[in-house]
Amino acid sequence: KKRIIFHISNMSPLIATMSQGKIVLDFPLQRPRHIDDLDRLKKLEDWIEACAGVPKQDILRICDTEIKDLLVEISIDAFRKIEPKFSVMKRGDVGRGIIIACAGDVRNKSMAGIPNEADFSSRFFAPGVGIDEDPVTGSAHCTLAPYFAERLHKTSLVAWQDSRRGGSMFIDVQKERNRVTITAAAVISSQGTLCI
Repeated sequence: KKRIIFHISNMSPLIATMSQGKIVLDFPLQRPRHIDDLDRLKKLEDWIEACAGVPKQDILRICDTEIKDLLVEISIDAFRKIEPKFSVMKRGDVGRGIIIACAGDVRNKSMAGIPNEADFSSRFFAPGVGIDEDPVTGSAHCTLAPYFAERLHKTSLVAWQDSRRGGSMFIDVQKERNRVTITAAAVISSQGTLCI
């Protein structure tokens, strides 16, 4: 069984393997931190409404993440109506990007080939670092996984990232190892040779 180990500064290693034609990523678990500062929460709510079109009453929770993203849980109805304004997002109080998520599956159920109902759906935006919207973001799921595992009382989850391309992931939260495994099919977006 071949594996690749990525050593990333300030994180434990990321391990990638193949299993039954899918890629399995073994990530460090990243616990979200609830924001308690009411002034900051108010400013973030205003900013989220301006940059994503999410009404304040549909924002359920806002958290910081260990990797400097902002995690925002919203209602499923508001999720379906997200309208990103990337120029406004760039001016936000976030380090890398914003993860917007909701409990439930936002995919059209009449679409053929939906294999598993998603436990939660998400989108990831990082225009401040040159990525308006990432199609499928493994690192965001290092925080989404423990967040929804606790919220939904389960450690095996199905996730859907609702970008234009979209991607479905099978996730296992392994609290005892402090790890998250993400299993998914992959799309080759570029190829090259790395000389070391």
